[in-house]
Amino acid sequence: MDDYLNALGFSVIICHDKTGNWKRDKVLLCEYSNQTIEEDEALHVIQYLYDEGFIVDRRISYEIIVAKGGDDEKEEGDQET
Repeated sequence: MDDYLNALGFSVIICHDKTGNWKRDKVLLCEYSNQTIEEDEALHVIQYLYDEGFIVDRRISYEIIVAKGGDDEKEEGDQET
């Protein structure tokens, strides 16, 4: 089961391993067109998630992904009228 939340102003998805092994868990930080996530900000979010009990270890793997749907982006297939 994945957790979707807003942490420190960032959209975060926590992907939990189905077997319960935290070493296989992963944090996805969603980067929109109007924001840039630096490594130090990502580590700060990881620390926050750990402090608040969302993750069991700060050594969790993470990835910054480019998310669709920012303020100035349109989904594919959208057309101007």
